[in-house]
Amino acid sequence: MSDHPLVSVIIPVYNAAAYIKRAIDSALGQTYPNLEIILIDDGSTDQSAALIQQHYGQDRRVRYGYQVNQGVSAARNRGVQSAQGEFVHFLDSDDWLDPTKIEKSYRLFESNPAIAVVYGHGIAMHPDGMTPIPLDQPPLPSGDVFCEWLTGTMAGGKHGVTPSFMVKRAAILEVGGFDPTITLAEDWDLWLRLAERYPFAALSEKLVYYTTRPDGLHAQALKMAIGRLEIYQKTRSSPRVHECLSDAEYDRLLAGRWHVVAMRHWEQHQRAQARKAFQTANRYDPSNRWKRRLFSLLTYLFPASILE
Repeated sequence: MSDHPLVSVIIPVYNAAAYIKRAIDSALGQTYPNLEIILIDDGSTDQSAALIQQHYGQDRRVRYGYQVNQGVSAARNRGVQSAQGEFVHFLDSDDWLDPTKIEKSYRLFESNPAIAVVYGHGIAMHPDGMTPIPLDQPPLPSGDVFCEWLTGTMAGGKHGVTPSFMVKRAAILEVGGFDPTITLAEDWDLWLRLAERYPFAALSEKLVYYTTRPDGLHAQALKMAIGRLEIYQKTRSSPRVHECLSDAEYDRLLAGRWHVVAMRHWEQHQRAQARKAFQTANRYDPSNRWKRRLFSLLTYLFPASILE
């Protein structure tokens, strides 16, 4: 029996046969001594299940579950529910961990029992899995980070990638887990709800690798814009919002998110939807109404690229 508390590594799987082994091996290769790996297959139609059984079917540290396709949030939530660890560590099937990631994260939890979340930057990789993508990444906040996640450095979930997060399981259950109704950016929604209640600690090193793919979530600009808008609408009811923004400032923030949604619709040649979104933005913030009215008129005649 290890003196270290159990950490449950949760990996949602969907048609990941081409790369899932790298993710699992990176979890099993951790220097931290007490782990379980929970794989939730979200309705794969490729050879993912057969590959997992072939390579890990006899490994007691690896548990596999299957569900009809419900999306990544439902898969992660099922993983959290079935986890036996005091901590859960998230990992996507096309990403992988430095061997010391969980050990170094656990040290931060040991340093302050109040901490519920440890997270960090990741190293973005091209789809070949060999070539890093240079990125400018600001220092990550620690402690009470709610306002930073709502309006500051972390707003929109641009920094601190999901496979960098190790979280106390009890804290995730307390805030209700991932919201499967959020279109995209569902991870940022959960981090906001956790930040509302618990201190975070940021790692000083980049200890995870995440893959960027042309057909991946990073390319779904319209869905991402709608997801972030949904989260801002949802978070407005938080009792802590006024620590960060006045009502008028929050209205301007929502107007900005509606403006982004309008632009993304326009870029997709969904011009009627773009005009409706511009009108909604004006209701929240009339100060830029003439600019948005001009944009609405331009949608009748031109593609969005005219603004370049």
